[in-house]
Amino acid sequence: MNFGQKLAVGLGIASLFVAVSLTAIYFQLSKHPPKDMDKLIPQWANLPSLNSEETHKKTEDFASLQIEQNPKSAFWYKRRGNARWWLKKHKPAIEDFTRAIELDPNDYQNYGFRGQLRIYTRDYKLAVEDLNKAIELRPGEGRFFYNRGVAYDWLEDTENALTDYQKALDLNYDPAKVHDARGGVFMRTKKFDQALREYEAASEHDGEDRESSAYYPLVKLYIWSNQFDKAETAVDRWLEASPNNDDVFEFGIALAKASGDKEKEEQWRKKHVESLTAQIAEEPNESDLYETRAYEYSKLKDKSRVQLDFDKYIEILENGFKRLKDKQYRLISAKVEFFKTTGEKDKEVAALKQELEVLSREIKKNPKDATLYAERAYTYLSLGDRNAAFKDFEKAGPKEFKYAILDSKLDIAIEDRKFETALALRKELGMTSTYSHSQMAQILIGLKKYPEAIEEAKKAVEMDLGNENAYYWHSKALAAQGIKDGSETLRKQAIALGFDESELGFVHY
Repeated sequence: MNFGQKLAVGLGIASLFVAVSLTAIYFQLSKHPPKDMDKLIPQWANLPSLNSEETHKKTEDFASLQIEQNPKSAFWYKRRGNARWWLKKHKPAIEDFTRAIELDPNDYQNYGFRGQLRIYTRDYKLAVEDLNKAIELRPGEGRFFYNRGVAYDWLEDTENALTDYQKALDLNYDPAKVHDARGGVFMRTKKFDQALREYEAASEHDGEDRESSAYYPLVKLYIWSNQFDKAETAVDRWLEASPNNDDVFEFGIALAKASGDKEKEEQWRKKHVESLTAQIAEEPNESDLYETRAYEYSKLKDKSRVQLDFDKYIEILENGFKRLKDKQYRLISAKVEFFKTTGEKDKEVAALKQELEVLSREIKKNPKDATLYAERAYTYLSLGDRNAAFKDFEKAGPKEFKYAILDSKLDIAIEDRKFETALALRKELGMTSTYSHSQMAQILIGLKKYPEAIEEAKKAVEMDLGNENAYYWHSKALAAQGIKDGSETLRKQAIALGFDESELGFVHY
């Protein structure tokens, strides 16, 4: 090589070394990064983010170069394993950690890294073995107990998971994360009171970075335990932590509706619009943001802004569907869903008729396409043409679409108040989900079997304490027996969890 080539190679290796060094600094600082971490890097360096794909790729390349020169260096296998993990090259990363362990069996970090990565790859038993070794070598490291607890949790070994989580807490490892995990164990085992305490603790320890997953179940548990004031406070704190999280606004709106406070409900919707507007400024081509904002504008009775967002929503979809053969149908389906969401019934019906025309044309071209018949069947049902719908289901295949047919017949039986028929169909479809039990409660109320309806509603809540339908039908069963106080509380809980009485439409009890 001439001098220029040597210089180029030398500078290239030097830049890679700087990137690797910075990555090493990142790993050291990742547990407790300082607020001014960016100041550690000189402005003139003009380097990519420490946590960017570019940096990890450079680290991988440089580590590979070092391994070629020194194939017995455990350090560089570990560094490359970490880089590959960040790059989602999980199998090669595990191979690197394995080789690092072979070269240096006393480095606890490699067992910890490989154990944690094996949780990602769902090799939970092997993860436990790795973390056992990491703990043996480094018994005072709380994160190893936490990660082993996660592995036990996935193995549904509740006792060992809780023991490890407690040990992680004793070692002062990230209390917010550990309490959150413990809350998940108690939710899974239906110990809701204990889960509530854990999620409260998680929210109290979330520190500066309050993007905690604990708030979502915490709010639900407050509603379940009839603590609406605490639910509202938790939502306010959640908003501070996650100002762009749609769930925050949904709960804020629902809690306001449950309390009958229309002014507060409107305030929450306006806050949601502000949040969506800020997000749109950063992601102007994200169609879902326009759709959600249009829904809020429709609730705020601002029709002109609904139309503007709808036009933008369709424009983005059209650009995204350029390469799809069924572009026209998909666009019309999007319109149907949009008008359904914003409550514009006339426009929804017009779009459904358009959808019907497109599907009918496609069926003429492809008369043996079962999916097209099924799609048209659902469109007929939405338009109220049951006979045509069931003819299409039969053409699509009675065996393949057995459950779709039964489910549609069940909805129709409830609509027609033929509850004996609905009961038989519900049993034929099975009773394995929280939805099936809440729907059974609805059917039993229609049959005036109120105690049985209450039992079904309770089963539904036991399976999912956030099932708003179960609370609502439980409230209806109590009301039918003249129990007003308990009924109103359950109705309030249902609305706070998102139940919309306006969507009941034809169903009256």
